[in-house]
Amino acid sequence: MSFSSFKKSKLLFENWRGFINEAPLGSIGGIGDEPEEEEGAQAAPAGEAPTERGGGQRTSSITDPMETGLASFIKQVQLKPYQDIILGGLVDFDGNEDDDKFIVKQSTSICRDLRPTQNEVVVHKSLEFSLKSPEHFIKYNSSNGPFNVGPEGNDAIITFGGKFVIDGHHRWSSLYCCNPNAAIHTWNISKEGLDPTDVLKAVQAAIFSKLKKIPSAEGGGINLFTTDKSTILKYVSSVISKDSEAIYKFKSYLEGLKEGPTMAGALGTAIAKPLTERIIWPNIEVLQSESKPISGATEREMMPQADKAGPIVAGGELPAALEPLVVGKINVSKPLRKAAE
Repeated sequence: MSFSSFKKSKLLFENWRGFINEAPLGSIGGIGDEPEEEEGAQAAPAGEAPTERGGGQRTSSITDPMETGLASFIKQVQLKPYQDIILGGLVDFDGNEDDDKFIVKQSTSICRDLRPTQNEVVVHKSLEFSLKSPEHFIKYNSSNGPFNVGPEGNDAIITFGGKFVIDGHHRWSSLYCCNPNAAIHTWNISKEGLDPTDVLKAVQAAIFSKLKKIPSAEGGGINLFTTDKSTILKYVSSVISKDSEAIYKFKSYLEGLKEGPTMAGALGTAIAKPLTERIIWPNIEVLQSESKPISGATEREMMPQADKAGPIVAGGELPAALEPLVVGKINVSKPLRKAAE
């Protein structure tokens, strides 16, 4: 290669690296599209750093994915050469075949003992189901469970270390609004030496290894972590006022608790006030004071959507999205790749 050709290739490579580092989430091709190779690079075997033409390893030019932020990690796992590193846990460089294996077990956790890893949960996704289904609200409020929460066949959440919600925030918040002391069925992930953000990365990589894309859910709406009582009262009233059957079921339950309506006016509004002031809002206050998002909690758009790879079932089979973690496919333990020679 002539000197001028070498300089041109080097410039193209540097421009491509700048694009990777600056491009916004989801802007690099279609999600799940096969990424283009960098000019002058060739794909490496899984777990090894890519090489330049001529055989020299380019380890110095690629940061360790587990040391980047979650947004950067999500971009990287959809690009070669990072894929070969991130999904290379089954390639052993240090004689320890088990160093990338996670332990995943079925368990239960009390709502107020868990911390969210995303920075928002939406009011209507937390309250709508139980308000439209008084039977579930009453069941959740009158007992500490443990409960399956969510549609049949997809009714557990994913946690880490029995302390952090990884996926299923709205199922957790839905039960929390009814009863902070209630227990919820979980699939709990364990691995020493990792923090919650590390586990979010690992789960996203595991989902990618199954789907060849990373699904995303939109954020937005009234945030339960920061809302106030008047907003909640208005929302509760707007939902139950449209359902006369729900109104009378809540009325009967509140009267049994000696918390029946005490104000004149439309019955739906009259029921909404004690339901909010005596049950729902005090529970939200506990959530806001005891279960604040972790430091650095991320937006919902970057959170794992594990059920897109298969159902998350309480008492069921290991969720498909977590299988790569159990077998050690996701590369989380150093060395992440073969050292430069």
